[in-house]
Amino acid sequence: MVAELIKKNRSYRRFYREIAIAESDLREMVDNARLTPSGRNAQTLRYILSNTPAMNALIFPTLSWAGYLTETVVIEPMIDGNIKYWRDEQSVHHVPKRRLDEIIL
Repeated sequence: MVAELIKKNRSYRRFYREIAIAESDLREMVDNARLTPSGRNAQTLRYILSNTPAMNALIFPTLSWAGYLTETVVIEPMIDGNIKYWRDEQSVHHVPKRRLDEIIL
C-alpha cells in the first residue's frame, strides 16, 4: 500500500471538478501534512483551503504549469540522465526516474 501511494505521489493542483471535497477532509489532510518532516522542523508551508467552484475558479487559471489529477502517469526508467517529462499521443504523462541501483551507494 505505501509503495503504491509513493508511486502515485505528485504535486497535483487541479482535480475532478465534479467531486466536492468537504472542508473537514481538507483540514484533516493539512493536519496530516503538518506532521511530516520539514527542514529544521520549521513547517514553512501555508495552505489555502479551496473547495467551492467560485474559489477554485480564482485559483485554477494560475496553475497552467501544474499537474492534473485527471491525467494518466507512467513512471519509467531514466535514459542517459534525461529527466524531462513528456506526453505521448494519447496524452499519457511519462515521468523518468533513476533505477534503484543508480541511487544506492
